[in-house]
Amino acid sequence: MRSSAALGSVSRREYRRGCARRTTRDYLNFINVATGSAAETLYLLDLSCRLGFLNAEVYREFERKYNHLLAGLQKLQHSLENHE
Repeated sequence: MRSSAALGSVSRREYRRGCARRTTRDYLNFINVATGSAAETLYLLDLSCRLGFLNAEVYREFERKYNHLLAGLQKLQHSLENHE
């Protein structure tokens, strides 16, 4: 299931890039980029489902994983914003 890795891989890649940043502000920017990348991936999965390339049940599983990922990114972002 190559697509299942796609949802997290983009955000993980952005997250790792963000970890190398020196300031909290730069790190927050990369968390925002990771969040946007995850949202874009979910949109493409939704489109694939609507076009019939992806089974609805499989899409729901991706959506569940996306919501879990998004919650983690939002918690991290909130924590960093309160830390500044």
